[in-house]
Amino acid sequence: MKKLKHLFLKSFNAVLMAILALLGFANCDRMGLDMYGTPTPEYGVPSVDFIVKGKVINEIDGKAVEGIRISRRFIGTVAMYGTPTLEFNEKSPVYTDKDGNFLTKLSSPFNFSLEFQDVDGVKNGAFKDTTIFVQFDEGKHILNLDVELKPKVKETDE
Repeated sequence: MKKLKHLFLKSFNAVLMAILALLGFANCDRMGLDMYGTPTPEYGVPSVDFIVKGKVINEIDGKAVEGIRISRRFIGTVAMYGTPTLEFNEKSPVYTDKDGNFLTKLSSPFNFSLEFQDVDGVKNGAFKDTTIFVQFDEGKHILNLDVELKPKVKETDE
């Protein structure tokens, strides 16, 4: 009787495993990882947004600078579509408001840099592009970052 019960359970497990495999269920080797290699949160799993916020000001007079584009650039190795990539730009930059404030959210605290670019020309002054490497401290999910932009020097003919 025990042998029959053991045989039944063994064959039932095999049939159940085959059905689950046909439905797409598999082991957890690489499942649940995003393109950065970090686990993606699932339903019911606590998660957190990593926030970088701050203010962009003119280095000379300390006034807020409006209209500065802030792009995120990932730094590291990412396998996208089977091709290893060393760097890539985020497709959705943010812009400073009239008070020079900005806020950007991330789903993982990977190594990245923020690129500050003056894209509105001389409307509020012309500023040099600035890149800042950002790294979150352990246990922190909000980073306050104040940035001083240097004005571009006008070139004159001699």
